[in-house]
Amino acid sequence: MKNSQFQTCTRDTTPTPWRLLSSWTHFPFQYFFLFHTMAKQGFTVRMASHDKDLIGILRLQHENLKDNVPDKSHGFVTLAHNLELLKSMNQEIGQVIAVDDETDQVVGYALSKTISMRDRIPLLRTLVEKLEKSQPAGLDLENCYAMGQICVDQPYRGSGMFQALYDCHRRSFASQYSSVVTAISASNPRSLRAHQKVGFRILATFDDPVDKWHAVIWDWS
Repeated sequence: MKNSQFQTCTRDTTPTPWRLLSSWTHFPFQYFFLFHTMAKQGFTVRMASHDKDLIGILRLQHENLKDNVPDKSHGFVTLAHNLELLKSMNQEIGQVIAVDDETDQVVGYALSKTISMRDRIPLLRTLVEKLEKSQPAGLDLENCYAMGQICVDQPYRGSGMFQALYDCHRRSFASQYSSVVTAISASNPRSLRAHQKVGFRILATFDDPVDKWHAVIWDWS
């Protein structure tokens, strides 16, 4: 078992307009407009540390499941977890979350799974089997882990949280693993574009009974 260091991954979440106010005597209309249309910020990225965090993940996950999202062009998550599975995942490798600075409520997460959990998670098993069969260049399954699912609450989209969650993954796990793999629904192009911006690249595409998937990798070696 490879355990991560439980840490807080900090970032500057001061809303941009307040930083502008500190250097501008007047407050131009365009910045007033920006203040009222910007994404909500004020969050901290850290590792989940107790059951309250895991329950918060399940709440946010449920709200963003594909069947519960009216406008799927804004993104969605496909697979539902349960508390027992999340507890096992958290004990095995640790889970990255973002919490609101005022309420401490989970407003984002990026789940982690070790390859050894493949027998408990059908999509992970399919992903690993596909990669074992295709043997893409540069992939070492003995030295990578799987990113299970990433989700950012609607008011925080555009705040930099997506990148911050993955930055915390790299800081937490790069000393133990050389890469992270995940599967992205082919019907979720918004998620694929966001992952490619972080640094992921497509390894393969496959189908299972649930959906069509892109297998992607973020290589740190």
